[in-house]
Amino acid sequence: MLAASNLPWELDAALLRRLEKRILVPLPEVEAWEDMIWKLIPIEKAENLDYDNLAKLTDNYSGSDIKLVCKEAAMKPLRRLMREIEDLDGDTFDWKPMTNAKDIP
Repeated sequence: MLAASNLPWELDAALLRRLEKRILVPLPEVEAWEDMIWKLIPIEKAENLDYDNLAKLTDNYSGSDIKLVCKEAAMKPLRRLMREIEDLDGDTFDWKPMTNAKDIP
């Protein structure tokens, strides 16, 4: 049986008895975090990003955590744009809800 967990201390005792070998994979070092951030947010997308400082701020983050943080950071401008569009006065755009399939151009 093969299993993986980010929270090995919360595994059920019955499950642990069935696992023959346990290997603890430590969290990445700062250099690995910085490398992951470089790959997930390339310099072309974030010219003023301090990768070194960001890597230090992500101390004790897993690779999955880093990926999630980068995804959220990448979505922030889009969310801001969506809020601005929603805040626009209805007169700016002529939005008409489609009521049935014949309204589709």
